[in-house]
Amino acid sequence: MAPLRLNRTKLQPPRMVAPSVERPRLVDRLDAHRGRVTLISASAGFGKSVLVSQWLARQRVPVAWLSLDRLDNDPSRFLAHLAAAVSELGIPGADVAGERIAGLAGPGAATAGPLFEALAGLGPEPVLVLDDLHEVESPAVMEVVETLVRAPAPAPRLALLARVDPPFATARLRVNGALLEIRERDLRFTLDEAVQLYDLLLPGLLDRSMVARLGERTEGWVTGLRLAAIALESADDPATLVASFAGTHRFVMEYLLEEALDRQTDAVRRFLMETSILRRFNADTCVAVTGDPGAAELLERAHGANLFLVPLGDGPLWYRYHHLFSELLRFRLERQDGARLEELHRRASDWFAAHGDISTALEHAAAMRDRGHFAALLDANARDMLSRSELAALRQWTAYLPEPLPPRYPALSCTLGWVRVVTERTPDLVGILRSIDAALDGAPHDYDPTLRRRATIEREVLTAFAARHHGRLEEARDLSERALTGLDEGDSFTRGLLTFNLGRVLQSLGWPRKAGEHFMRSWDDSLRSGNLYVALAGLGHGAAVAAQVEGVGRAMESLAAAVAFAGERGLTRYPAFATVEYQRGHVALLGGELEEAGQRFRSAVELGGGDRLPEGHANGLLGLARVAMLRGRLEEAEACLVEAEALGRGSNLALPDTTLALERARLAGAREAADPTNPAPDLPFALDDRWTTERETACALALGQALRRGRVQEAKELAHRLDTESEARERGPARVLALTALAQLAEGDERWRFLDQAVTLAATRGYVGPFLEGDDAVRALLRAGLTHLPGPPARAFARSVLDRAEAGSTIGSPLGGAPALTEALTEREIEVLAHLCQGRSNKAIARLLFVSVDTVKTHLKHVYAKLGVNGRTECVARAGELGLVPGREPGADGGHEGAAR
Repeated sequence: MAPLRLNRTKLQPPRMVAPSVERPRLVDRLDAHRGRVTLISASAGFGKSVLVSQWLARQRVPVAWLSLDRLDNDPSRFLAHLAAAVSELGIPGADVAGERIAGLAGPGAATAGPLFEALAGLGPEPVLVLDDLHEVESPAVMEVVETLVRAPAPAPRLALLARVDPPFATARLRVNGALLEIRERDLRFTLDEAVQLYDLLLPGLLDRSMVARLGERTEGWVTGLRLAAIALESADDPATLVASFAGTHRFVMEYLLEEALDRQTDAVRRFLMETSILRRFNADTCVAVTGDPGAAELLERAHGANLFLVPLGDGPLWYRYHHLFSELLRFRLERQDGARLEELHRRASDWFAAHGDISTALEHAAAMRDRGHFAALLDANARDMLSRSELAALRQWTAYLPEPLPPRYPALSCTLGWVRVVTERTPDLVGILRSIDAALDGAPHDYDPTLRRRATIEREVLTAFAARHHGRLEEARDLSERALTGLDEGDSFTRGLLTFNLGRVLQSLGWPRKAGEHFMRSWDDSLRSGNLYVALAGLGHGAAVAAQVEGVGRAMESLAAAVAFAGERGLTRYPAFATVEYQRGHVALLGGELEEAGQRFRSAVELGGGDRLPEGHANGLLGLARVAMLRGRLEEAEACLVEAEALGRGSNLALPDTTLALERARLAGAREAADPTNPAPDLPFALDDRWTTERETACALALGQALRRGRVQEAKELAHRLDTESEARERGPARVLALTALAQLAEGDERWRFLDQAVTLAATRGYVGPFLEGDDAVRALLRAGLTHLPGPPARAFARSVLDRAEAGSTIGSPLGGAPALTEALTEREIEVLAHLCQGRSNKAIARLLFVSVDTVKTHLKHVYAKLGVNGRTECVARAGELGLVPGREPGADGGHEGAAR
């Protein structure tokens, strides 16, 4: 992955070269303020940056300074520079805080928790300065700024410098005394300050009354006073010049700038105008852009004449012009030689591109009339931007592309396809694929062969994604595998996409173990390439397949690792984290934890809301509908499905294991179960159709309907098919449903054999959810199983499920009756427990089992913990309640304290 190029000149406060007036009346106010946040808001040229620099020099505290510009509307760029500024504080914890902030980059960009943690690690001593905050208009970036403002103690102090107030409420901070505001009226120079300024700039030239006249005409605007000083330096009659000032700020500004410019040589004026297109520059930049070998000397002359050049940073000399001065210079350049602008921007674009600053190069290319130059530059660099997840920047830049895009930019056509897939959820990629084909055919003969090869492969990747989105799963699998064979070894970005796509295809085809292997490979490649969107999605889906083949406990371990990773990287507000949250809810649902499941599904809805991640939003709604059905809140479930359907009309939803139509059928079945006079529509199921997870869900729903309606033969066929497919594919929850249905349909010993298989599998894997979805017939079956099931662990698990179903509780909640078995006993623990219940001592048990007494004690310690008891008497009683004592009915009293221990 190409790293984001940092503009380190943004991380230093402007160096004050011209003499400045100390302003103790304002610095004292800054010193006296005990709150965290300072807002300095005023028009350009009122000395905001100078004031804060003076205050910080007196404070002598660690400072993180970040000067913002229009390019910082991209959240990734903003957070990268914010992280760099924090990292350079030079105090303990700064590097860690910087890494955490850097991890917030990405679409949907920030979360309060990780940012608060990063700031807390810095303590209250440092000061974080955001200069030129008015340059930022992006809601996503402004959300991060607002989070910085609202960070709880301990956190660094924050100084916001802007021409306009930030677009978030500050009333609460103001009322609480946490906000200091310094505004234009405060920054205006008093007469005494103006006199001090002119004593520094033009000693002895003006008397106090003349300074007062200038102060009145400029209304204390320090830039106006400085501009007047430039004009007065060579004035034949200073008094006449002072007396001629009149008008508002705009007219005074124009007059003074004209005076300053007109007194320069033609060469200097030309230099100033031609370099005014640059946001920042050094001597080399000036030479390259103007084409004048003497530009470096002209830069020195302009700097020496104090012509509003602001030095940037402490390293090699970089400058920018004062904003107002550069605006006037550009206006004059356009009026005098507009044709020259195109060449200047082209030269600037080429220079910054050659020096690795692609954002600035694109900015200059976008200012040109020739959109071909811009398109070619974006064609060569958009892939690297995409790999850094700079989606906001890409969407901004693509607005400058010509319509229609000429068919000679294959790489750019591919990137546009990915942007649309990720941000717009385009339902049909046919048009995109055609444009890529046209671009590959129309590319010039000297087109970069590396870019051509990359575009050819990415065209195949997009085709594979399109096939999966439209349900052509076998085609998507074949396309993904073929593309992988032709992939460069070092292209981890594309490999991560392809293996993720393969994992999702195999997951939908119902092969979870194979899918999990691909998700793990995708995780490695996506992490290596910085594609955190796919990395997080792969973690979430990987946990889903772990739940199928290994059970709830293993899936929760995987999800805990995913949450830890996201927390370390500050990604828990990242839209792709909705996938992790949905799967956390899904696994909680399998484990019978309805409250936890509801919380996780609500989080997925929030993270995916708006247009951030429609499938995350929809999956969360479907999960909430499932929870509502289990609780009997059918109208609530209906509302969730209606919202999901409305969302689905404008989005290409990727719903795992189901469809909206199937969830509608599930709800209709729940209504029928609650009120048999309200029958659901028939669910005909063709047994010879190909098997996918959607077919699995449809089969399970059709099976439930057949059981409710007493269609025994149909139910047997469906149950056997579901059992056969789920066993072959290692899909645990579906097999529990199938075995439970077969137990309902069987008689005699065969019934208990099927039920024992179902309950043993569920107990081993932690599947409570499939039984909670059952009706009264399933509960009656489980109740009878308490007597007939052969194994104590199976009886104990059946008892715990009944407790939850009958009490309407969830795992981990207080139950009506005894608490459930927290974890299944091992075979050896059951043997030890059996001997214990017969009154044998530890020594006797050790002798009978051919183990040491210490080993017996260890086993008993584990048994006590799993049964939630503190001694032998409690253990024997609890074992009887759970049906773990051979020959006893569940709940029977019995047991006694053993003899010697």
